[in-house]
Amino acid sequence: MEKIIEQHTGLLWTVASQYLSVPEDVKDCVNDTFVEFFYNCERFDSEKGSLKGYLAAITKHLAVRRYWENRQNETAEYKQVDQAEDPFSYLEQQEELNAALKSLDPLDEKIIRLKYYGGMTAKEIAASLGLPYETVKKRHQRSLKKLYKALTIGLVVALLAALLAACAYVVLRYFGIVPGYGVNIDPESAVYVLETSENVETENYDLTVTDAWWNDGVLIVDAEVRYTEDALAPITVPGLEGTETMLLPTRPALQLKGLDDMKPVDVHVRSDGTMQDSMRLITVGFLPEQTKHELEITLLCDETERTLTLNRAERELTLDEAGYYSVTEENGGLLAIPRLENGELIVSIYPLDVGKYRTGVGLTMGICSEFGGPSAPVTAAASDGTILIGRPVRYSPFSGDAYLDWNFGPAESGTYTLTVPYLYQTLAEPGPEWTQKILLADSTTDQKLQIQVPDAEVLLGKLSPAQPMEKVASGETILLFPEELYSAHSWWTLDTEWNTHDPQRVLAAVPLSITTNETEGDAPSADISLRSEQIEAEDGSCYYGPSDYVICAIDSSQAVNLRLDPANLCYRWNCEFQIPFEVSE
Repeated sequence: MEKIIEQHTGLLWTVASQYLSVPEDVKDCVNDTFVEFFYNCERFDSEKGSLKGYLAAITKHLAVRRYWENRQNETAEYKQVDQAEDPFSYLEQQEELNAALKSLDPLDEKIIRLKYYGGMTAKEIAASLGLPYETVKKRHQRSLKKLYKALTIGLVVALLAALLAACAYVVLRYFGIVPGYGVNIDPESAVYVLETSENVETENYDLTVTDAWWNDGVLIVDAEVRYTEDALAPITVPGLEGTETMLLPTRPALQLKGLDDMKPVDVHVRSDGTMQDSMRLITVGFLPEQTKHELEITLLCDETERTLTLNRAERELTLDEAGYYSVTEENGGLLAIPRLENGELIVSIYPLDVGKYRTGVGLTMGICSEFGGPSAPVTAAASDGTILIGRPVRYSPFSGDAYLDWNFGPAESGTYTLTVPYLYQTLAEPGPEWTQKILLADSTTDQKLQIQVPDAEVLLGKLSPAQPMEKVASGETILLFPEELYSAHSWWTLDTEWNTHDPQRVLAAVPLSITTNETEGDAPSADISLRSEQIEAEDGSCYYGPSDYVICAIDSSQAVNLRLDPANLCYRWNCEFQIPFEVSE
């Protein structure tokens, strides 16, 4: 029942909403559907139709009946509430429930009441009671088993209804999908997409804007540039024997205007070695206050301006309309849109972000992919047991894409189960920077500097003169830096201790940057790097884990400033997602 509730609540909520306008009515209708199915599940015949259709039919019947009841009592006042004070208050067996709860250990009873009466998550309960997260989870599961044995079947259904109440806000959260452009998580906003392409012709190039879109504060513009012979200019580049001069095209200087608080992020250029480039501009910014159905963006190509008109997406798909998905209670999930293309299985995977973390579109890939735990592939298991290994199509962690296509190779129509073993995440709201000044010559102190970050902390300890740093890669010991650098610089190790508060989410990387006391604009005389070490997992596999920091400086007496930008923190969320789906030609 828990799986059925998790998989079909979103669909039934959509069905009920077609007839009922009050969210509390919709919620009751969805709950009643699951209670009806639980009591009469033997009536369901899979040969006559799918479970999804059967549940939708029950919901429609209940919603229509409630609609007419409401019409007959138009004077009734509807009052919307976020959550009932007592999800079991309507039960005639309330005394039996209270007696069963009192039979539990007092701490277990408190956990159950906080979970189902207070709507708190396991992590919130652990924090409020001062208990480890795993202890709360184990006590909660053990208590439910005791209650199931003590209560009548009606109260078992009530507990399932309470499960709905506890995670109802996930159902209420808005997810609007515009395939190919991403997920919109703000019901008050929208996705804006380019209406028609624009051209800019000059003596040096012919530029065509092929696509552009704004979503969740990010504006992306894609362009194709074809160069003329006039664009070629002599460029000196390093060669095998000194330097050599080559004729290369001069790329246009591109700039975007039209958003509030607009800040350019990056410009990506992909060249195939011919007189043609693919360019992508990534900019962040907010919609102007007067924006309604159209968003006008100005593209400045050198000295030529063009207006790009982006239209509000006419319709955003719901999760059930778009594909197959799995969403956790407080940390989000994934949406999978599968297709067969040229006989190969392609799955577009979109992160569904909820809470304080954002999932990278690379999922298990990225600049920190070797850190945080054993690597494992994204797979699709066919009904006959065949396991297909997924590979990301044109993946780049800096692309700005809101989703990623995964290619699972040759496949046929049928039922599959997508498995994503873990996710790499960043903070949705990074917070202020952390800075600390240290003197390299002072290597005697044992004072620890604490960097407190969400769900974890990093402790920086003793600073010591370092020997040449080594690490093992593919069975071979190699130096972290070229040997000639060790004699010309001063090297230090900064003892580092990593502590994770959430057993499911660990720090994969904490990139520190370093600045010196030199005047701005001078070349830096110090650098910092994170050393990694090989760790053996419980299953015998190995991976790289973060170890100490290594500081390289020209002057051993200088002071340096360590700086951490929380936006660069990388977490590994060890939560396995399994999403069943069907695909056909």
